[in-house]
Amino acid sequence: MTKREALWQAPAMFGVFLVINFVIWELLPSPPAYNPCDGERPPGYTADLHAFRAPTYILLGLFGAALAVWLLWSSWTQRGDRPGAPTIVAVALPAALGLASLVSPAARGLWVAPGVAGIAAIVTVLPVLVVWWLVLALGRTRPRGTVLHARATAWSLLYLGLPAAGLIAWLPGSDFSLGC
Repeated sequence: MTKREALWQAPAMFGVFLVINFVIWELLPSPPAYNPCDGERPPGYTADLHAFRAPTYILLGLFGAALAVWLLWSSWTQRGDRPGAPTIVAVALPAALGLASLVSPAARGLWVAPGVAGIAAIVTVLPVLVVWWLVLALGRTRPRGTVLHARATAWSLLYLGLPAAGLIAWLPGSDFSLGC
């Protein structure tokens, strides 16, 4: 793979992530409005919420699986044999979180801590990745630098971007309130 080809892997990952978020928030049925301070939920609320959350978590899970496969493939091509155990375990943790949230509605609260960290990290991680990409694009660097950048982008999306999107999808209907 040439440097030019490897250079566009990270923007492609961000692009797919943005398209998935566009589909979730613009094309899927909107989550129903509900104020936990008002008391009872409106009729049909649970079905409307499920119609929003189920495809949302499926899309996030598929994107997470694609990132995991890419990370394992990238590790395999660098090492020449199977990825190491730390890489396999690190890739499996977000997958377990995604599967748990699909199987059990109560497990969706697991998105809170990593989601808050992901939202907070946007202001630090995203600018660093953008500046790094610009340095790679404008400078004379080795192809290994672009591969490392793509991996850093994939890990950032897997551990920060997906949990942040999952948290934002979990908040409607979660009865979370800052006060009434």
